Amino acid sequence: MKYAGLGVVIVSGIIKITVFMLYFATWAGILVSTTHTITGSSIGSAPRAACTPQNGAWRVVWAWILTLPCSALIAMFCEALFSFIGWR
Repeated sequence: MKYAGLGVVIVSGIIKITVFMLYFATWAGILVSTTHTITGSSIGSAPRAACTPQNGAWRVVWAWILTLPCSALIAMFCEALFSFIGWR
């Protein structure tokens, strides 16, 4: 229980970094992804590399890889369904 407050401090830092980066990007007119910003803030604010949850990082990577193909498959399915029932 010695480091019970450390998680709160890290999460607070992550939120502050994320908010700053999103405000700066908006001010500069740069298009950024909120997910990428939060992930970068959480990895960058870890006190050491051992604090970064590797399983969580790999889940984010796989989510980024699988999002586009899965979205395309869902869109193809919806298009076929709508064409079949005559909503096109």
